[in-house]
Amino acid sequence: MTLPTPLEASHNRNIAHVGWFLWFKVWNWPWYRWGPWAVVLAVAIGSGAGAWLLRQPNSTGNCNYVFWPFASAAFRLYCAQEAADEKTLEGVMRAIQLIDVLPPDHPLAPEINRRLQAWSAQALDLAEASFQAGEYERAVQFAQSISPHAAVYPQVQERLERWQRIWAEGERIYNQAETALRDLEWREAFHISLKLLDVDCRYWSNVQAQVLSERIIQVQRQDQKLGEVRRLIAQGGRENLVAALEIIQQIKVSQDIYPG
Repeated sequence: MTLPTPLEASHNRNIAHVGWFLWFKVWNWPWYRWGPWAVVLAVAIGSGAGAWLLRQPNSTGNCNYVFWPFASAAFRLYCAQEAADEKTLEGVMRAIQLIDVLPPDHPLAPEINRRLQAWSAQALDLAEASFQAGEYERAVQFAQSISPHAAVYPQVQERLERWQRIWAEGERIYNQAETALRDLEWREAFHISLKLLDVDCRYWSNVQAQVLSERIIQVQRQDQKLGEVRRLIAQGGRENLVAALEIIQQIKVSQDIYPG
């Protein structure tokens, strides 16, 4: 690092002294001399803030950077359509929320209402898809968010009651089968699990039915090994005991075989 020469150091000190002198003079101005500058500063800040708030984005890619209370209805429709084009439950619900706040007597009301009805029906269908995929709470949450102004709104309560009934049925059957399985009654568990195939939800009739079936098969195999262990121990003898221990080591520890 190059050190300043004595001349440069003296020059810098002189500048600092002048700066402090000017600041001291300004700071000690009487109040009436501060007034005009305060007004100028306030006007500058207000103008900048107003320009930022009132600026309306008119190009694509700006929907994530909008001060919505000042956004026009046309731009709300544009951004709502962009969100709906994502074809996700979150996107469609965001589209509905953007236009549902517009007044019913707005000049664009016919187009707003048309899209509101279409997107609400789409949201209910997407919520049904989430329910079928096993996302029960997510489906309920979004269904309850559908606008009361939508034509499909009367169907929302019917759908919620249906989902609750179906989900409770799936849980009841699965829990019954699981209880039988932990009692090593795998044949009973198998017969109970067949009822899942009739549940009107793919999550229970396909996914959970398959999971339960695999658990039953595993318990069946382990139970057969345990039966062989009991037979060998009952026969007695050193060789049978060693064979029984070898079989026990092959049994995988699971919550179904060794419930906690």
